[in-house]
Amino acid sequence: MTPSRRSARTTSGNDDATVRLWNLTDPAHPAPLGPPLTGHTGAVNSVAFSPDGHTLASGNDDHTIRLWPTPLDATVATLCSKLTSNISHHDWHDWISPTIGYITLCPNLPVPQN
Repeated sequence: MTPSRRSARTTSGNDDATVRLWNLTDPAHPAPLGPPLTGHTGAVNSVAFSPDGHTLASGNDDHTIRLWPTPLDATVATLCSKLTSNISHHDWHDWISPTIGYITLCPNLPVPQN
């Protein structure tokens, strides 16, 4: 795991090819900021925020670099404040992917059963 820190949030790259963002407002109890970022095909070896904090870069074993817009935590919070429910498992399968596992983006909102 390679951490990169910017204000009260940090990020980590992992052997499972994901990048995770964390809220460190309470360092004794880090909290995930949304689901892991996926797209790499190998272990993520490095992560870093741009100087202005608006982009996160991650690099991995497949010799690629991915750029992610931030602040993702604000984006997720804004999105969840506008919704009345999460996407259903059926709609996830149809609209997002039949092969990517379901993610509950807004834990305080219900998941429709259809």
